[in-house]
Amino acid sequence: MLTVQYKPANDDSIFSDDDWDSPAVTDAEIMADTDCIRLRAVYDFTDCKDEVTFFYRDADTPESEWCPLGTAHRMIFKMDHFTGCRIGLFLYSTKETGGIADFYDFAYSTPNTKEGGR
Repeated sequence: MLTVQYKPANDDSIFSDDDWDSPAVTDAEIMADTDCIRLRAVYDFTDCKDEVTFFYRDADTPESEWCPLGTAHRMIFKMDHFTGCRIGLFLYSTKETGGIADFYDFAYSTPNTKEGGR
């Protein structure tokens, strides 16, 4: 299963809301029926929009056929632990112990670089 979760901000201020204990909210879940999935995060910082949208596709699917995974998320920058906004990839077993997830071929590109730049 592929899941997008996020921690909602209580407000847009730069100060911490000290809400460390509330659980993450699940925005999207899909059942993955393949062994290899490509993931993409597209950030939009235009005019302080500060949003990220996630996409996925089967590794054998053409590059042009990305599927949205959830909705766009507004990134809120807080001063409680100044590290900026970040994403993470995890394997989290929910039904039984174990499992394997390999994350590789990480590519970072900007509008001024070619897709797949490393």
